[in-house]
Amino acid sequence: MNFAVPWMLAGLAGLGVPLWLHLQRRKKTQPRVFAALRFVDESPVVRHAPRRLRDPLLWVLRSLGFAAVVFAFARPNPDAPKAPAGLVSRVYVVDSTFSTRAGGGWIRDRDWLIRELEGLGENVQAGVVELRGRPRVLVGLGESPQTAIERLQSLEPSHERGSYLAAFRQASSVLERSLGSRREIVFLGDGQLNQWEENPNVPGFLRGVEVRFAHLPEQAQRENWSVGGLEFRRVFLGDSVQVQCAGILRHSGPAGRAELVVESGGREVLRRMVPVQSGQSEVPVGALWRQESDGWVEGRIRLEGIKDALGGDEAGYFAGEPVEEGRVAVLTGNTFLRGALKPEVARGYWRLDEWDPADLGRVEKDPGEVLVVEAHYLQSLAVQKAVEKHLEVGSGVWILMDRVGPVAREALTRWGVGFGPLDRVSESGVGIGRVALGHQVFAPFASPDFGDLSRVRVAGFMDLSGGGGTGLAWSEGGYPLVVEVGQKKGAGRLVVSAFGMDRRQTNWGVLPSFVPMVDLMLQYLRPPSQRVSWLDCGVPWRIQLQPWEKAGSAVVCRDGRELCRVPVDERGQAEVRLPDAPGIYKLSFGDSEKTERVAVVNLRAEESDLRYERAEPAAVGRWRVPEPDRVESSKQAQPARKGSLWWWWLLLAGAMVLVAESIWTVAAGWNRGSRAKKTGNPFVFGK
Repeated sequence: MNFAVPWMLAGLAGLGVPLWLHLQRRKKTQPRVFAALRFVDESPVVRHAPRRLRDPLLWVLRSLGFAAVVFAFARPNPDAPKAPAGLVSRVYVVDSTFSTRAGGGWIRDRDWLIRELEGLGENVQAGVVELRGRPRVLVGLGESPQTAIERLQSLEPSHERGSYLAAFRQASSVLERSLGSRREIVFLGDGQLNQWEENPNVPGFLRGVEVRFAHLPEQAQRENWSVGGLEFRRVFLGDSVQVQCAGILRHSGPAGRAELVVESGGREVLRRMVPVQSGQSEVPVGALWRQESDGWVEGRIRLEGIKDALGGDEAGYFAGEPVEEGRVAVLTGNTFLRGALKPEVARGYWRLDEWDPADLGRVEKDPGEVLVVEAHYLQSLAVQKAVEKHLEVGSGVWILMDRVGPVAREALTRWGVGFGPLDRVSESGVGIGRVALGHQVFAPFASPDFGDLSRVRVAGFMDLSGGGGTGLAWSEGGYPLVVEVGQKKGAGRLVVSAFGMDRRQTNWGVLPSFVPMVDLMLQYLRPPSQRVSWLDCGVPWRIQLQPWEKAGSAVVCRDGRELCRVPVDERGQAEVRLPDAPGIYKLSFGDSEKTERVAVVNLRAEESDLRYERAEPAAVGRWRVPEPDRVESSKQAQPARKGSLWWWWLLLAGAMVLVAESIWTVAAGWNRGSRAKKTGNPFVFGK
């Protein structure tokens, strides 16, 4: 018999109370006053407590009812299993993420664990948790070591990125249901430093669990080369449309160089040598080329001529959707902006939709993809409603600050634009001091092919230094020139330029960088397409069909070979589990062979960071619950849940016994009263 709350059994000491009450009783009599006592029989008064129980059965009933209630609160569970003495419950956490392939670490850990399982004693129950994108229980505590060995022998490392914290939580959850008097977690992994540094403020959750490491890293860092952070875009360049792919070359170790190769559509478009200095961890790389077709673009960037510890991460994939003409509405009289969007320049890429400010009612029914408006038009409430409608449906808005009246300033403030103390910062021309090269609009200007932004001059621009947005470009004096204003989730993007595009305020319109900048800005403001999905390995691919797309199933192919076919539900949604490998995966609907979606799957950059924690990580100490805060083991709390029926049965039994005792007492009192009436002598009541 096990008890979840054994200290409640101390209440059994209260069983002596009914006995004490029975033994301490005295006969109670009602004094009567008589004029003469000659004819009254003498009745001696008891001078001491009785030495025997008057009603033994009544006392037994009271004691049984009290004991039943006490046992109920102690929560008994006679069916709870008993842990064998000295039983050890142990969970092995084996890391199978991509980084463990470095230096043959995965093979070493798997072989070590197999040997460990082969030598386990009878007093050890072992389980295995595999760490990948999401940790999973590979072997439960109740399964045999031979089963665990067979599963480990067939296990292959993944390309996924996992969380050490999630794996330890999973192992702790398994141990909470264990029977062992001693609980252990044994970790097998490469011990990446960035993994231990994640989630530093997590409260402790390891209660009474000992953590051991099968081995610690032999070195603090390994040399490695990798490519990641790939981006793809199409841009105007003069009278042609170019394709650009950019990424980051990452390197750890001594100085060296790698040969960069860019392939697109089965052909090589770039090959060049990239030198890397010692201590230089990241180098921007990319390529720009002319694409003859307006259809799908797919390719990869890879490195050659390198030696490193981790193979497989020196290549990254990219893809671009077919060109679809976008709709851009303009409320501006600027000739340079109109010239950049005229049909002979932008046909097939952008369609200019000129609006009459006096007739904006159709915006409610048919808003465009991008709206470009000069600030003086915001004096009209109809124009303000058009801007708000675009943002509401997810379309982008670009506002040019040519002239700003009080009504326009109030609207801009309402949308989140912050104004500084000055009205106009400068009347003389100043240059662009710096731009956010990490942003999609200005990142291509790191290459001279897109023009020299240092030649841009700006005069008399608005002071937007009051905050309320993220700066994308700044003047030489540090004032924001281009600001993106944050909007609520699901709303369109809002970008504000502190100046207009006419010749009085800037010379940008006559420079070669103007047309690429306009195209890049419109591409950024355009609602993001759902046709290309950039995913990490192991992440499910979720597809949402458009209202005009009708299909019962979705087919995923790679290199012309069908991989899987998944149903599309009534909401037009489907979820695909892609193979655990980087690459380009194409999706079509039903029996059609037309590509409708593309998933670009690449490795997580963190997995290529081969820096290690060579001592016991501080994170493990933070995850432990301090000794004074330890609570009763869950192996005792678990039977309490299983024995909940005993709680109710004992309470019911105690209540029934106490009811019977009450009935007995009432009946006994009624019987004594009847006897007194029959004898006619109240002084013999109770005899």
